[in-house]
Amino acid sequence: MTGQKAFYSLRRVAKSKGVEMGEQYRITLKGQIAPHWSEWLAGLTVLPLEDGKTCLEGEIQDQAALHGLLEKIQDLNLTLLGVERLADA
Repeated sequence: MTGQKAFYSLRRVAKSKGVEMGEQYRITLKGQIAPHWSEWLAGLTVLPLEDGKTCLEGEIQDQAALHGLLEKIQDLNLTLLGVERLADA
């Protein structure tokens, strides 16, 4: 089972037990940032892309956490290209 499939399997079990989990997001940025920024960026996985962009992927607990993360991105003076909530697999 791949990591993402395992996550969604765990997510379905947690929801059936009444445990709330965050949503999976992919945030695309113009420019590249180093993976060591992951901890400061809510623990999201930092994926530098070959085309000079960076993707941040991972679980964000709620809308307040998403807005806080977007503020951090703004504080770093990075250009936001997209925010995508990933569908359950």
